Amino acid sequence: NFEMSAFLDIVNFVQIAREEDLLVIVGIGPYINALVDFGGLPSYLIGEGVKVRTSDPRFLIRVDLFFGKLLPLLAPQQVHHGGPIIMFQLENSYGSINPVNTDTQYMAHLHRIVRQNGISVLLTTCDSVAASLTRGAVPQLEDNDVNVLQTTNSETDALAQIETLKTLQPNKPAFIHFRTGLMDYLDWPA
Repeated sequence: NFEMSAFLDIVNFVQIAREEDLLVIVGIGPYINALVDFGGLPSYLIGEGVKVRTSDPRFLIRVDLFFGKLLPLLAPQQVHHGGPIIMFQLENSYGSINPVNTDTQYMAHLHRIVRQNGISVLLTTCDSVAASLTRGAVPQLEDNDVNVLQTTNSETDALAQIETLKTLQPNKPAFIHFRTGLMDYLDWPA
């Protein structure tokens, strides 16, 4: 069941961003981040024994269903169609947190299903540079789609992160998801 009305109307949200002359980067997941319960994945998957964030067919069928509903709504909102969407981020911190998240077939599947659903703008991944951007990356694909940029996230030492990105991807722009205040707590040392 997909609820996309009122507060959950993502197309309306994107159109409001356009009206305000904002550009949009969409984090489509399927895992969106650790600040949301179970990364935004439906909790019923736990009880069904589905291996989430893998190429487990029981997980991928649900990803395909979700992306098949969501992406056709967002495809017309891409910048080359006059919309504000300039990038889509696949997954989030897939290779950063857990060293076992190395399922390149999973990442390749996400790439493929996004492209099949009409998304043609730049795609990104977002992982720790400490993982040398090898885990969580989209593998080299048959179609040589170069529109996948590996990015990193940090709340400290952004300049060092950018230098590492430039070393790992020498001919690509360095892009960092810099978290300001996200992990700050009262009475913690600065």
